[in-house]
Amino acid sequence: LAAIRPGELNDVARELETESYDATLIDLRGNFESGGMSAPFAQAKPTSPPVAQPRGAAIPRFDVPDSWQTAAPSAMVTEAFRIENDGATADMKISNFAATPGMADPLGNLNRWRQEVQLDPVDKTKLAEMSEEIQIDGRTARLFHLESPAASSQATLVAMVERDGQMWFFKMKGDAEAVNAEQENFREFLASFEFAPTKGNGNGDD
Repeated sequence: LAAIRPGELNDVARELETESYDATLIDLRGNFESGGMSAPFAQAKPTSPPVAQPRGAAIPRFDVPDSWQTAAPSAMVTEAFRIENDGATADMKISNFAATPGMADPLGNLNRWRQEVQLDPVDKTKLAEMSEEIQIDGRTARLFHLESPAASSQATLVAMVERDGQMWFFKMKGDAEAVNAEQENFREFLASFEFAPTKGNGNGDD
């Protein structure tokens, strides 16, 4: 696995809550090579690009806006894009994880994302007014828009949806100027997104 930058830690780490303790899940799944071992036991090859798609996984379909540049995915990011707008920048990343209770909890995720942009946590009574229900490939998803109150404003657009026991996250984060300018493109991207067909089901329906 390739090294990650400090700002990418939230892409591979998730806070989990159990009945008796809090925990942090860090995903270190690597790519298996014939005759070798899966990371982290196999020696990394510096010249190899990071593995974005789980081995054997089919590839979803989507329309990429002209203003988005394809970027190299990091660990547990299936697709990545870079947005630049008059000096303001943002990153758009798609990731998916097992739909554990903590991972599927919209309030827990919302408060984690709020913390990333220096906003205070909220309780469940605020969840409905701070999220919007949308459709992603025929499935009900939640969409959030968060913006930092700081002078050097940061913003996040993020959607979450469950599909076949996996939680999918579509997250754009960066300078507020860049993120806010891409809201329409972000929505159009989500509207165009089609999950890859489930094995044994040609149309991808549940």
